[in-house]
Amino acid sequence: MKKFVLALVMTFMMCASVYAADQEVYINQSGAAADVDIVLDGSGNKIGTSSDITAITGTNQDVDINFTGNTNTLTGDFINTGVATANDLELDVDGSTNQYTIDVGSGGEAVSSSIIEDRDGSSGVVSYRIGTTNVVKNADINVVAIGDDVDIDILENSSDGTTTQKATTIIMDTASNDVDIDVDHTGAGIHSTILNIDGSFAGSDITSNQSGAQDTIVNLEVNGATSSDFDITITD
Repeated sequence: MKKFVLALVMTFMMCASVYAADQEVYINQSGAAADVDIVLDGSGNKIGTSSDITAITGTNQDVDINFTGNTNTLTGDFINTGVATANDLELDVDGSTNQYTIDVGSGGEAVSSSIIEDRDGSSGVVSYRIGTTNVVKNADINVVAIGDDVDIDILENSSDGTTTQKATTIIMDTASNDVDIDVDHTGAGIHSTILNIDGSFAGSDITSNQSGAQDTIVNLEVNGATSSDFDITITD
Protein backbone atom coordinates (compact mmCIF):
# COMPACT_ATOMS: atom_id res chain seq x y z
CA MET A 1 0.00 0.00 0.00
CA LYS A 2 1.22 3.48 -0.84
CA LYS A 3 0.94 6.08 1.92
CA PHE A 4 0.85 9.80 1.24
CA VAL A 5 1.26 12.29 4.05
CA LEU A 6 0.87 15.83 2.73
CA ALA A 7 2.86 18.61 4.36
CA LEU A 8 1.11 21.95 4.17
CA VAL A 9 2.87 25.20 3.46
CA MET A 10 1.33 28.14 5.29
CA THR A 11 1.69 31.69 3.99
CA PHE A 12 1.37 34.48 6.52
CA MET A 13 0.47 38.04 5.59
CA MET A 14 0.12 40.95 8.01
CA CYS A 15 -1.02 44.46 7.19
CA ALA A 16 -2.62 47.03 9.46
CA SER A 17 -3.34 44.45 12.19
CA VAL A 18 -5.09 42.15 9.68
CA TYR A 19 -3.85 38.55 9.68
CA ALA A 20 -4.59 35.93 7.06
CA ALA A 21 -3.37 32.39 6.64
CA ASP A 22 -4.47 30.40 3.59
CA GLN A 23 -3.35 26.89 2.76
CA GLU A 24 -3.47 25.29 -0.67
CA VAL A 25 -3.08 21.61 -1.56
CA TYR A 26 -2.94 20.16 -5.08
CA ILE A 27 -3.12 16.41 -5.69
CA ASN A 28 -2.66 14.32 -8.81
CA GLN A 29 -2.82 10.69 -7.73
CA SER A 30 -3.19 7.51 -9.79
CA GLY A 31 -2.72 3.86 -8.96
CA ALA A 32 -4.27 1.33 -6.60
CA ALA A 33 -4.71 1.24 -2.83
CA ALA A 34 -3.50 4.77 -2.06
CA ASP A 35 -3.95 6.12 1.47
CA VAL A 36 -4.26 9.93 1.44
CA ASP A 37 -4.86 11.99 4.61
CA ILE A 38 -5.33 15.78 4.47
CA VAL A 39 -5.95 18.01 7.50
CA LEU A 40 -6.51 21.75 7.00
CA ASP A 41 -7.12 23.96 10.03
CA GLY A 42 -8.12 27.55 9.37
CA SER A 43 -10.24 29.57 6.96
CA GLY A 44 -10.02 30.25 3.23
CA ASN A 45 -8.11 27.04 2.51
CA LYS A 46 -8.25 25.28 -0.88
CA ILE A 47 -7.82 21.78 -2.20
CA GLY A 48 -7.65 22.25 -5.97
CA THR A 49 -9.04 25.15 -7.99
CA SER A 50 -11.15 25.46 -11.13
CA SER A 51 -7.99 25.69 -13.25
CA ASP A 52 -5.89 23.13 -11.33
CA ILE A 53 -8.28 20.40 -10.26
CA THR A 54 -7.43 17.74 -7.72
CA ALA A 55 -7.38 14.37 -9.52
CA ILE A 56 -7.63 11.09 -7.59
CA THR A 57 -7.92 7.96 -9.71
CA GLY A 58 -7.37 4.23 -9.36
CA THR A 59 -8.75 1.29 -7.43
CA ASN A 60 -9.61 0.94 -3.75
CA GLN A 61 -8.64 4.44 -2.66
CA ASP A 62 -8.73 5.54 0.97
CA VAL A 63 -8.93 9.34 1.07
CA ASP A 64 -9.66 11.29 4.27
CA ILE A 65 -10.07 15.08 4.15
CA ASN A 66 -10.61 17.17 7.27
CA PHE A 67 -11.52 20.87 7.18
CA THR A 68 -11.73 22.91 10.39
CA GLY A 69 -12.71 26.51 9.73
CA ASN A 70 -14.82 28.58 7.36
CA THR A 71 -14.98 29.33 3.60
CA ASN A 72 -12.82 26.36 2.61
CA THR A 73 -13.18 24.78 -0.85
CA LEU A 74 -12.57 21.41 -2.48
CA THR A 75 -12.58 21.08 -6.27
CA GLY A 76 -11.62 17.88 -8.02
CA ASP A 77 -12.16 14.61 -9.85
CA PHE A 78 -12.66 11.32 -8.03
CA ILE A 79 -12.50 8.35 -10.41
CA ASN A 80 -12.46 5.17 -8.43
CA THR A 81 -13.27 1.50 -8.69
CA GLY A 82 -14.04 0.92 -5.06
CA VAL A 83 -14.64 -1.95 -2.70
CA ALA A 84 -18.23 -2.50 -1.62
CA THR A 85 -17.29 -2.82 2.06
CA ALA A 86 -14.99 0.25 2.22
CA ASN A 87 -15.39 4.02 2.30
CA ASP A 88 -13.40 5.52 -0.55
CA LEU A 89 -13.69 9.22 0.24
CA GLU A 90 -14.43 10.61 3.71
CA LEU A 91 -15.02 14.33 4.28
CA ASP A 92 -15.11 15.78 7.79
CA VAL A 93 -16.04 19.46 8.00
CA ASP A 94 -16.41 21.72 11.04
CA GLY A 95 -17.21 25.29 10.01
CA SER A 96 -19.48 27.45 7.87
CA THR A 97 -19.70 28.35 4.16
CA ASN A 98 -17.50 25.45 3.10
CA GLN A 99 -18.03 24.31 -0.49
CA TYR A 100 -17.27 21.11 -2.41
CA THR A 101 -17.46 20.50 -6.15
CA ILE A 102 -16.62 16.86 -6.83
CA ASP A 103 -16.84 14.96 -10.13
CA VAL A 104 -17.22 11.24 -9.43
CA GLY A 105 -16.45 9.09 -12.46
CA SER A 106 -16.64 11.96 -14.93
CA GLY A 107 -13.45 10.88 -16.70
CA GLY A 108 -13.59 7.10 -16.24
CA GLU A 109 -15.44 4.19 -14.74
CA ALA A 110 -16.70 4.50 -11.16
CA VAL A 111 -17.96 1.32 -9.50
CA SER A 112 -19.02 0.98 -5.85
CA SER A 113 -17.72 4.45 -5.02
CA SER A 114 -18.67 5.49 -1.49
CA ILE A 115 -18.50 9.05 -0.20
CA ILE A 116 -19.08 9.75 3.49
CA GLU A 117 -19.51 13.36 4.59
CA ASP A 118 -19.83 14.61 8.17
CA ARG A 119 -20.60 18.34 8.18
CA ASP A 120 -21.13 20.63 11.17
CA GLY A 121 -21.73 24.22 10.10
CA SER A 122 -24.11 26.45 8.20
CA SER A 123 -24.40 27.67 4.61
CA GLY A 124 -22.46 24.86 3.00
CA VAL A 125 -22.91 23.88 -0.63
CA VAL A 126 -21.95 20.45 -1.99
CA SER A 127 -22.09 19.56 -5.66
CA TYR A 128 -21.50 15.90 -6.50
CA ARG A 129 -21.59 15.25 -10.24
CA ILE A 130 -21.87 11.50 -10.67
CA GLY A 131 -20.65 10.61 -14.15
CA THR A 132 -21.12 12.44 -17.40
CA THR A 133 -20.46 10.03 -20.25
CA ASN A 134 -18.95 7.04 -18.48
CA VAL A 135 -20.04 4.00 -16.49
CA VAL A 136 -21.20 4.81 -12.97
CA LYS A 137 -22.60 2.08 -10.74
CA ASN A 138 -23.58 2.06 -7.08
CA ALA A 139 -22.43 5.54 -6.11
CA ASP A 140 -23.39 6.04 -2.47
CA ILE A 141 -23.33 9.42 -0.74
CA ASN A 142 -23.88 9.42 2.99
CA VAL A 143 -24.16 12.87 4.58
CA VAL A 144 -24.52 13.82 8.23
CA ALA A 145 -25.21 17.56 8.20
CA ILE A 146 -25.69 19.83 11.22
CA GLY A 147 -26.36 23.46 10.38
CA ASP A 148 -28.53 25.33 7.92
CA ASP A 149 -28.58 25.77 4.14
CA VAL A 150 -26.67 22.63 3.22
CA ASP A 151 -27.34 21.78 -0.45
CA ILE A 152 -26.51 18.69 -2.52
CA ASP A 153 -26.60 18.64 -6.32
CA ILE A 154 -26.11 15.35 -8.20
CA LEU A 155 -26.03 14.95 -11.98
CA GLU A 156 -25.58 11.47 -13.47
CA ASN A 157 -25.64 11.10 -17.25
CA SER A 158 -23.56 8.04 -18.06
CA SER A 159 -24.19 6.01 -21.19
CA ASP A 160 -24.05 2.52 -19.71
CA GLY A 161 -25.72 -0.69 -20.90
CA THR A 162 -29.37 -1.49 -20.33
CA THR A 163 -28.82 -4.04 -17.56
CA THR A 164 -26.54 -2.00 -15.28
CA GLN A 165 -28.04 -0.31 -12.25
CA LYS A 166 -26.74 3.18 -11.61
CA ALA A 167 -27.64 3.96 -8.02
CA THR A 168 -27.28 7.07 -5.91
CA THR A 169 -28.00 6.89 -2.20
CA ILE A 170 -28.17 9.95 0.05
CA ILE A 171 -28.62 9.33 3.76
CA MET A 172 -28.77 12.60 5.67
CA ASP A 173 -29.22 13.21 9.39
CA THR A 174 -29.65 16.93 9.61
CA ALA A 175 -30.40 19.72 12.05
CA SER A 176 -30.68 22.11 9.12
CA ASN A 177 -33.66 24.35 8.63
CA ASP A 178 -33.19 24.54 4.86
CA VAL A 179 -31.65 21.70 2.84
CA ASP A 180 -32.02 21.55 -0.95
CA ILE A 181 -31.28 18.32 -2.83
CA ASP A 182 -31.41 17.93 -6.62
CA VAL A 183 -30.74 14.47 -8.13
CA ASP A 184 -30.88 13.91 -11.90
CA HIS A 185 -30.36 10.54 -13.61
CA THR A 186 -30.39 10.31 -17.40
CA GLY A 187 -28.92 8.07 -20.09
CA ALA A 188 -29.10 4.30 -20.54
CA GLY A 189 -29.25 1.75 -17.76
CA ILE A 190 -31.41 1.17 -14.71
CA HIS A 191 -31.68 4.26 -12.50
CA SER A 192 -32.12 4.14 -8.74
CA THR A 193 -32.32 6.98 -6.22
CA ILE A 194 -32.66 6.49 -2.48
CA LEU A 195 -33.16 9.54 -0.26
CA ASN A 196 -33.39 9.03 3.49
CA ILE A 197 -33.48 12.27 5.46
CA ASP A 198 -34.03 12.54 9.20
CA GLY A 199 -34.09 15.47 11.59
CA SER A 200 -35.20 19.09 11.34
CA PHE A 201 -35.94 19.82 7.70
CA ALA A 202 -38.08 22.95 7.34
CA GLY A 203 -38.45 25.04 4.21
CA SER A 204 -36.50 22.62 2.01
CA ASP A 205 -36.77 21.52 -1.62
CA ILE A 206 -36.22 17.95 -2.85
CA THR A 207 -36.15 17.27 -6.59
CA SER A 208 -35.56 13.93 -8.31
CA ASN A 209 -35.64 13.58 -12.12
CA GLN A 210 -35.03 10.27 -13.86
CA SER A 211 -35.40 9.49 -17.55
CA GLY A 212 -34.66 6.50 -19.75
CA ALA A 213 -36.28 3.44 -21.30
CA GLN A 214 -35.23 0.99 -18.54
CA ASP A 215 -36.56 0.38 -15.04
CA THR A 216 -36.29 3.26 -12.60
CA ILE A 217 -36.73 3.43 -8.82
CA VAL A 218 -37.10 6.41 -6.50
CA ASN A 219 -37.34 5.66 -2.77
CA LEU A 220 -37.96 8.72 -0.59
CA GLU A 221 -38.19 8.59 3.21
CA VAL A 222 -38.32 11.85 5.15
CA ASN A 223 -38.87 12.40 8.87
CA GLY A 224 -39.28 15.83 10.42
CA ALA A 225 -39.96 17.86 7.27
CA THR A 226 -42.26 20.89 7.55
CA SER A 227 -43.21 23.43 4.86
CA SER A 228 -41.08 21.63 2.29
CA ASP A 229 -41.54 20.86 -1.41
CA PHE A 230 -40.98 17.44 -3.01
CA ASP A 231 -40.96 16.98 -6.80
CA ILE A 232 -40.33 13.57 -8.41
CA THR A 233 -40.45 13.24 -12.20
CA ILE A 234 -39.91 9.97 -14.11
CA THR A 235 -40.05 9.88 -17.92
CA ASP A 236 -39.26 7.30 -20.62
